[in-house]
Amino acid sequence: MGQFDGRVAIVTGSGTGIGHDLAVYLASEGCKVVTNNRKPGSTMQTHDGKVVKLLPEDEARIRPIMGDAESTANEIIAAGGEAIPVYASVASPEGCKKLVDAAIEKWGRVDILVNNGASTWTGNVKDMPIDIWDVCIDSKLSGSFYLMHYALPYMIEQGYGRILNVASNAFVGLMGMAAYSAGTCGV
Repeated sequence: MGQFDGRVAIVTGSGTGIGHDLAVYLASEGCKVVTNNRKPGSTMQTHDGKVVKLLPEDEARIRPIMGDAESTANEIIAAGGEAIPVYASVASPEGCKKLVDAAIEKWGRVDILVNNGASTWTGNVKDMPIDIWDVCIDSKLSGSFYLMHYALPYMIEQGYGRILNVASNAFVGLMGMAAYSAGTCGV
């Protein structure tokens, strides 16, 4: 018996990294999980089009942990859990509604919301295009609001809900990552 048996969780940004690990952990504790990232596949390309250059041996170590919503869902299912992948951008209200609707349609509820997804374009305030700033702020800060906005009515109606808004110490400001730092600070 897991501590979350029968609960339904949405974990944004769960194709890789912390989001992946949180989704797998929640599933191991009995959650049915909606996994998420923006699009199928995972590359070594950053959001601003730059390709991360790694030594061949480092890339070989990282490649096995690169994934997306579907690979995370498949990992959960292979371990005996329940999961569905949903490709949607948390930078838009429509993408966030799609995530909540998927949980409701599949399992009839949403109990746990993990706002983890974020866009991490590089750039300082002087050089960053405004549209890139907007995507970063919308994916981290606005996306957290949009998901809570759509999930909270179900949580209130069922008398149960937990929300985890994931942030990092980027709120103190990371050099060259003004928008990501600002969005994280807002969360």
